[in-house]
Amino acid sequence: MKPAFNIGGISLPAQVGALNPNWNTPVDQAGEDALFLEASKLMGETFVRKLDYYVSAWLPARDFVVEAIEKRFEYDDAGKILVFQRSVPWKEHLFNIEEEMGFDEDVQKPLYVLYAEGENKPNWRIQCVPVSSDSFESRKPLPEAWRGFRDEELSEISGVEGCVFVHASGFIGGNKTFEGVLEMAKKVFTL
Repeated sequence: MKPAFNIGGISLPAQVGALNPNWNTPVDQAGEDALFLEASKLMGETFVRKLDYYVSAWLPARDFVVEAIEKRFEYDDAGKILVFQRSVPWKEHLFNIEEEMGFDEDVQKPLYVLYAEGENKPNWRIQCVPVSSDSFESRKPLPEAWRGFRDEELSEISGVEGCVFVHASGFIGGNKTFEGVLEMAKKVFTL
């Protein structure tokens, strides 16, 4: 069924626009001023939240990405696996650093990011590096034979103990241990 209206995503300009009165709703100057103040408040709060995120979370994450790139040969001889002790915003930093360092397409670029998820006895994730920071296509997705499976069934199919899941599209998976998720990453190279 084709919608009879625009179903575009929610964006900040759309949210501000939604604060304008409807064309057929009478609004006096005081009402327009109140709506303008509401829109200004929304923009200001959004700006402050984004600024706080970039200063306190996003920018410091770059150091973790640099460190992971420097240590990548500790996990596999080709340096295709990056490891973080926790989930950090890594994608944009990785692509910027690869460009700054002049990484060759096929030889130097990492394919997988491993990170802990959770504080006490964390599960580990394996996430495929996308072809670009805003792409849903992975440089090397997890094997089709693993996709959509969970737990013991996935462990049996993959030959790796402690598997938790592999997403149906193959962009992410999980294991109960670091050793297990690292084995998943290394096993992909042999398939």
